[in-house]
Amino acid sequence: MNENQNNDIEKLLQDAAEKINPNVMFASRLENELKQAHKPRRSFRISSLKQALSFLAPAVALVAFAFLVVIVIQKMQPSPKVAAPNVPTQTIATSQPKPTPNLPKYDYYGTTFYLGAKFPPVPESINIYAVQAEQPATVESARALAQQFKMNGAIYQLDSQSGIPALLGGETEYLVVDGNRQLRVRSDRYFQYIPDSVAWASYIYTANSGKPTNAEAVIADFMQSYGFTSGYEIQQQDDYTYVAIATSPDGLLVLNDNFGVNGLKFSMDQNVITQVVATILSYDKVASAGVISPEDAFQSVLDPGNLYGHTMDAQQKNYMMVGDTLIKPEDIKQWTHARPLDQPITYNGWMSATSTAVDGGASLVLLDGYPVIGNVSDIPENMSSMYVEVQGQFHDNNGVKTFELTSWKISDIYEEHLSGKLQRAGDQVEFVDTDEKKYLIEDLPAEISLPMDPAFVVGMTRGDTFDWNTISNTGGGGGGGGGGGDWFFALNLSGTPVPFPVLTEPTPTPISPQAVNGLRGTLQINIFQREDGTKFSQYLLTPYADNGAEAFPSTYLLKGNVDGALDSYNNRPIDVWGAVGGSENGDAVLTVDRYEIPYPDITIQMFYGTQQKKNIDGTDVTLITTDEGATYIALLPSGYPTVVPGEDVGKAPNPDGSATPVQDDPYVGRHQYEVLIVPDETVLGYPGMRVFNSAAEVRGDGTSISIPITSDQPNIFPGVAPQDVGTIEKIELVYYVIDQRYPQYTVEGEPQTGPVYIQPVWRFSGRYENGSAFEIFAQALKRQFLLPPPPTPN
Repeated sequence: MNENQNNDIEKLLQDAAEKINPNVMFASRLENELKQAHKPRRSFRISSLKQALSFLAPAVALVAFAFLVVIVIQKMQPSPKVAAPNVPTQTIATSQPKPTPNLPKYDYYGTTFYLGAKFPPVPESINIYAVQAEQPATVESARALAQQFKMNGAIYQLDSQSGIPALLGGETEYLVVDGNRQLRVRSDRYFQYIPDSVAWASYIYTANSGKPTNAEAVIADFMQSYGFTSGYEIQQQDDYTYVAIATSPDGLLVLNDNFGVNGLKFSMDQNVITQVVATILSYDKVASAGVISPEDAFQSVLDPGNLYGHTMDAQQKNYMMVGDTLIKPEDIKQWTHARPLDQPITYNGWMSATSTAVDGGASLVLLDGYPVIGNVSDIPENMSSMYVEVQGQFHDNNGVKTFELTSWKISDIYEEHLSGKLQRAGDQVEFVDTDEKKYLIEDLPAEISLPMDPAFVVGMTRGDTFDWNTISNTGGGGGGGGGGGDWFFALNLSGTPVPFPVLTEPTPTPISPQAVNGLRGTLQINIFQREDGTKFSQYLLTPYADNGAEAFPSTYLLKGNVDGALDSYNNRPIDVWGAVGGSENGDAVLTVDRYEIPYPDITIQMFYGTQQKKNIDGTDVTLITTDEGATYIALLPSGYPTVVPGEDVGKAPNPDGSATPVQDDPYVGRHQYEVLIVPDETVLGYPGMRVFNSAAEVRGDGTSISIPITSDQPNIFPGVAPQDVGTIEKIELVYYVIDQRYPQYTVEGEPQTGPVYIQPVWRFSGRYENGSAFEIFAQALKRQFLLPPPPTPN
């Protein structure tokens, strides 16, 4: 994520966050999924967040996904006080494991693990550390870190008022700029270093020039050059990402949950570093303690009765689907338009500005990562990212890239994202979009083979030419990763052991399958496509609300007599007969004897209208009045009343906070809704409208928003295979601390107070059959250094 891409997304968020409202089922489903992801692992759920995002229409999902990417990457920004390595290198294997029957085999909440590593020896005792309080960045600390990076540029303060927003939203940060090098400093923990802002602006997450081949040596040279000279170990995280993990004074790695590290994270383009993100904790020794053996820790992990003392994370590869084609991460390509140097040009891109430098110098203006020079006097300070049309020239002076501005204006046309194909037309190249409209394409990179189908282009139309900024073989980036597990015991450093309750295993009561007859609910279909091209489908049933009350359980996993004939009824009503019994992936299993489609002809439709919030009999709801004059109550897909975000009918906020009548602006308050209307459904006195997505009709800049109908299609998960067989390849004693970039909570949901400890854990790591990585952390401290869990509420 580069500075300019941040601005792009900030622009989208400003325009769309209040205007585009994701699937109204999203909030409750996401909450449940995230809760599931941090419960004891009964069988690891595949990409819970991704599944939640799948409820969004692509246009809406893009904004939601962009927002999440901003949060994730922005929260990774760090600071000074970096120790550094004489780096012994160690690269994590990326080949797929091949479990063999002669390895010991274990069951872990439904997953089969082969033990392919030996148990290491146990130290007599080990240290426990307390994390020092985070110290916010100051001008002086930012300048000191910049000097460590041999930077002598201007320093700018970034906060919620800056054109370039602070990475963590509202927190003060400092940006040091020296040519095209940028350094963003949040505190003594977090910083981000970008060697070339222009290169980073065009870097997605894969590189056309190939995977790094000498990354460890490049990173070791970087660490040595900038004074990070001891206490790190270099490891590979994925094809284009490496980490230099800080080691403790006693030589153990310091790790966070969900594959997080205490150290430096490097994004690579071949053997070039494109970004460095640092997470550096300072800490003090507070105690020494005894540790259990890895054998005992492993048995504790395998015990299904142990809800505490261990946690698990797993990662998914980043695949994409283009039509029915699965695109592997290494096959994703993107090209950036190389613009001519030192000659006048008309160009459209995203421009933003900061406040003035802390020493009183001019504000920093950026255009798609290029520092802007020239006629910048009329660009306001703290200008939020805007899509503009500029006149000027690109320059490259001894490697320092700039744009010399002659004039600028807010673009009359919004940036276009088109899909289609590239082909030759005589001695020219043309792009043919999905509507068969043809555009000339200039300056096509020689490495692009024609015809290219599909092709995705970003830019804008100028006459019969499409002035492209990027060309790719996919429509965007894929996502992966996930985490799950339970909780650790709190530490007891008082010196007085606290007895743990003796748990007696209750005698299980046999549960007979419970018959269901004609249970009606909303059908949701997930299709998982493996790397080898094979697919498997998952059918879920969300029971209809009962008299306005949400049904429980909220989801049934359908097994038995279900088949591909259902695939054309995603998010439509279905009646099922069968029996409920057992669970899988956290969902109750409903074995289906037969099913019926009660309304085979109803379809998901797009309606236009306005909305109004109202309280009916103690329930907050949204009433939607369509252009045809009919008024409906907004419902979740399950039939439960909901509140759709957005403005009420007839009102719109002014900059001063006042309200403007709707007649002063015919677009304000008018929305579009992707919905299903079930015949004769009435809730709280109004006909029901089950809302999947909603959006305002226009953005803040007046350009139109269009959301497609997609909720009638199954959710596709590319490159995913059941994570039910894996091999533990390594067992090691490491230090663990909950990721300090995010708010922490106790089991009861209250904010964490008191010291944050870095404690020893046994780490069991390896890979599933499909090559995705997993790691299991088990607390290593002996019982006298732990506190019993709180009592389970009745």
